[in-house]
Amino acid sequence: MGTTDQPQHAKTETGRIYRSWSTLAGYFDGDGTVEFSVRGIRIDIRLAFDDNWKPFLEGIRQFLLLRGVAPGSVRRKEQSQTYHVVIARLDSVRLMAKSMLPYVTKKREELITVISYLDGRINGQEFVEVMNEEVKRGQRTGKLRPFGPVYKRKKGVMWHFTL
Repeated sequence: MGTTDQPQHAKTETGRIYRSWSTLAGYFDGDGTVEFSVRGIRIDIRLAFDDNWKPFLEGIRQFLLLRGVAPGSVRRKEQSQTYHVVIARLDSVRLMAKSMLPYVTKKREELITVISYLDGRINGQEFVEVMNEEVKRGQRTGKLRPFGPVYKRKKGVMWHFTL
């Protein structure tokens, strides 16, 4: 085992923890989050995980990479003792949300809403209303957002690039 504070097998063990979407979905229900920003006529959506042990998030990152999801690097959060890994590419957000959806409980409405917005079934204002309702119900932490774009994702993206 060696003389280090962490076991030699820690890095490989964390990679083995996540063998299925159901296991990852359970962790996402507890310590994952749907992050979003209103950007004019569109909403940028990210899925993220935080933890204080970097190898743990590296294991999640490897799980995602092996399944076609493109996460960012594991980074230390500014002015924090925790690490953060973010999935921001829309194709990866959609794949990850759809893959975890059958297994999540607490964040089910959030992932349904993410998928619905990315697939153009709801507009930005409807997206924000659902997220605000989740905050009011205590299912989600964060501030209430005043508004979202009235456009659906596909139209918002199209207009964003043609203005």
